[in-house]
Amino acid sequence: MTMVVNINGDATRVDEGATLGQLVAQQKLPRQGVAIEVSGKIIPRSKWQTCTLSNGDRIEIVQMVGGG
Repeated sequence: MTMVVNINGDATRVDEGATLGQLVAQQKLPRQGVAIEVSGKIIPRSKWQTCTLSNGDRIEIVQMVGGG
């Protein structure tokens, strides 16, 4: 079964029981320079593999960009 989560405002289907780590891999995001908030709570990188997503979660992903 699948469920729907919102990633930066876009509805995205993921497998039921998916973890944040699996989502990061599915979205092909880098592991460094990324901050992720799930339904208002920032999730440390060390918890990505154990953070289970729920139907309707609001996920905000921010990638750090260098420059000057």
